[in-house]
Amino acid sequence: MSREIKFRVWDSDSKKMRYLDTNHDFICFDEKGSGYYENMQTGLGEWFSDLMQSTGLNDRYKQPIYEGDILREYSNDIEDWVVSYSYGKFVGEFDNVCEDLYELSDLEVIGNIYERDGEE
Repeated sequence: MSREIKFRVWDSDSKKMRYLDTNHDFICFDEKGSGYYENMQTGLGEWFSDLMQSTGLNDRYKQPIYEGDILREYSNDIEDWVVSYSYGKFVGEFDNVCEDLYELSDLEVIGNIYERDGEE
């Protein structure tokens, strides 16, 4: 089974999430670990603070789920999970609990750790 590997980056200068097109964008890192992305078609690029990978999963509305997303789970009690990559897999973290993302169900992306409704 194969899946498309997708990335996004948080551009801390412009306070925007940038979704990368793997056909036209490339990512590089300097010796200090700072990241830079550039679009090969336009030549435009930016330094970024965090690189996040798609989990390959979608929420209940077919929205792709990425690292750093905040997911609301509606299956039992309503809980909000933060997606991260830990222990060699994608997990959700909620209230000091770490759960395999594949074990959670009925999820909706409600934001991410950088952009939240009503917050800057």
